[in-house]
Amino acid sequence: MAGYVAPREILFGRESVEQLSRLRGKRAMLITAGDKMEQRGFLSRALNALKRTGMETESHKAENREDPEACAQTGAAMLRAFMPDWIIALGSESVAAAKLMWVFYEYPEATLLDLQIPGSLPLLRRKARFAAVPGLDATVEAVSAFAGVAGSKNRAAWSLHGGEIVPDMAFLDPEMLAAEQAVSIAETAAAVFSRAVDAFTGKEHTPFIAPYAAEAARLVLSCGRNAMNGAPEALYALQHAQTLAGIAFSNALHAPSAAFARQTAGFFACAEKRQGTLALLFLPHLIRFFAEDGEAAKRYAALAGMLNIKGKTPLQAAENLAKTAERLRDDIELPGTLRKLGIDGLFFDQYLSVLSSRAAADSYATGGLRILAEGTAKELLRSAFGSEGS
Repeated sequence: MAGYVAPREILFGRESVEQLSRLRGKRAMLITAGDKMEQRGFLSRALNALKRTGMETESHKAENREDPEACAQTGAAMLRAFMPDWIIALGSESVAAAKLMWVFYEYPEATLLDLQIPGSLPLLRRKARFAAVPGLDATVEAVSAFAGVAGSKNRAAWSLHGGEIVPDMAFLDPEMLAAEQAVSIAETAAAVFSRAVDAFTGKEHTPFIAPYAAEAARLVLSCGRNAMNGAPEALYALQHAQTLAGIAFSNALHAPSAAFARQTAGFFACAEKRQGTLALLFLPHLIRFFAEDGEAAKRYAALAGMLNIKGKTPLQAAENLAKTAERLRDDIELPGTLRKLGIDGLFFDQYLSVLSSRAAADSYATGGLRILAEGTAKELLRSAFGSEGS
């Protein structure tokens, strides 16, 4: 049976962090990652807002994120000692780790190996509810039904998935974007546009996906460059687009550009923090591949029409959408090939076979209207790597 998932409530606008004071419960645990939230004053603002609720409040910094299971189990142990009924991920960097901690808090016997089994996510909210306070994010996961797992010893990336890990509440505060660097803004814009296009054109196409995906893509095209220049309204629009794309993605289960991006990022150090760049780099190649299917071409044409991109035939509209993605990539100053990103050709050839296999098998890549076989994945990767001088 088809369904639809989204956060129960999304609060947005200036000083949204202070709206954490609306939460009600006995104890709240704030999860952060890195030092950004503390250095910019958001950690103290969030703690002060929570103290106004009368709840007992503690914070925990997610450490050792290169070992996701150890990071999550350490955090879950802190949660079990404190026993919060609210878990709050502060900053996009903390969201995936906080979601895993939440699962292990409620199910101490669970392991990451268990959670890799499709449909294995257990019922949550027996002990706690979950809130997210995201900044900008090149994985578009903050409000979504996904929690990415990367950094494993064999370089494989995968995601925990299920409606249970959609946050109960999300707080979108534009002040969290004020100090973002242009490269982070570009990475987010690239990820959002790619995820929106993929979500709109997946096999699971419903009226509950299309409006979110199309509006996310439109916002990126209209505000991406201005956001990179630091325009506050454009940054805020990008934050909205990120949220819309996350909701669309949750319900579409189709993101082949993200599949190629995260598997590639796991192999090459220069690409590790460039998943938005990678997604937008792969997107035009994937549009052209999927558009060879007539129904997929019609989907791309429908999205192109909503974005005021013309085409006399569905295939031509799909091609023009691919070209729009390439122009966006150039406009926000991102590299157009894996070679330009800095990936060494010898290393690329060394890992190409296993990378192709993993990209084709990635759960994000299996929801399209064409089967993306390993051989096709290899061709797409070679095309994306680029020729000498490209």
